[in-house]
Amino acid sequence: MLATLAKAAIYRPPAFAASSLIMPQQVLSQQHRILPAHFDNYHRLVNWPAAMHGYMHPNYIQVLTLPMQLSMMTQSPFPFKALGLVHIANKINVISLPKNSSNLTLNTYFGDVFSHKRGMVFELHSEACENDVVTIKATSYYLARVNQQGMGSAKLFSESELLCSKQSANIASENEDIGELVFEENAGRQYAKASGDYNPIHLWPLTSRFFGFKQAIAHGMNSHAQSVSLVAANTQCNVCETTSIRAVFKQPILLPSKTRLSVSKYPQERTLHFSLNGEADKQRSNKTRQHISGVIAPL
Repeated sequence: MLATLAKAAIYRPPAFAASSLIMPQQVLSQQHRILPAHFDNYHRLVNWPAAMHGYMHPNYIQVLTLPMQLSMMTQSPFPFKALGLVHIANKINVISLPKNSSNLTLNTYFGDVFSHKRGMVFELHSEACENDVVTIKATSYYLARVNQQGMGSAKLFSESELLCSKQSANIASENEDIGELVFEENAGRQYAKASGDYNPIHLWPLTSRFFGFKQAIAHGMNSHAQSVSLVAANTQCNVCETTSIRAVFKQPILLPSKTRLSVSKYPQERTLHFSLNGEADKQRSNKTRQHISGVIAPL
């Protein structure tokens, strides 16, 4: 993994690649047997409920396919610099959760490209298959901070469209606080050990300063996974099958931090909205920092 990160640091895309707005068309596939020790370490770290321990956390597919994703983003003709990409949103469609003893076929491939006020956003899809049937499909949305001039036109990336946030005649339940998530100073290093994601912005204050952060920040997929675990443990929301889990990453979580997860439900739509919020920001008139905005809905 460290070798791949080093490759990401030196990768330079071909000069012609970005202007076409067409992502590479290859599909990377790999056979994978879940390793019990790795499985247990990850699921313990993200507080997956003991009652569901025999099944894979929906976010675990991101961990299993991370080396494949990095490989695809560090070889020509990938059109953006790999170092500096920002994971801004995520979608996980669960058909059924694999068990902890499953043999999986993992696939990764690129999807659509969108324009964004800060550059371009592209999709990177990951699939887990059992017996040639897709059980989970995850989509990561990465922001490349590039100048859009000369790149043609693309549909604007919409957070509200991803979250299916539209006016509804159905009445939501009152916003309910379902628990606290605490991220200690070493949270980034602990998650890196479990996930293999050793991005320097998550490890130490010194390494994060090279990228503009005064402190290390929590992995978005760590806070996201723990949010899903808390929802699974404290609500009637079923995240095990025929479910779509969508999230937009807002403000980064500076380490250490305490956060709280709140939910509101739309019973007629069988939809749950969740929000991970930090403590009041004294520099912003005590306004609460929102770290994740998400929705869990039927497929």
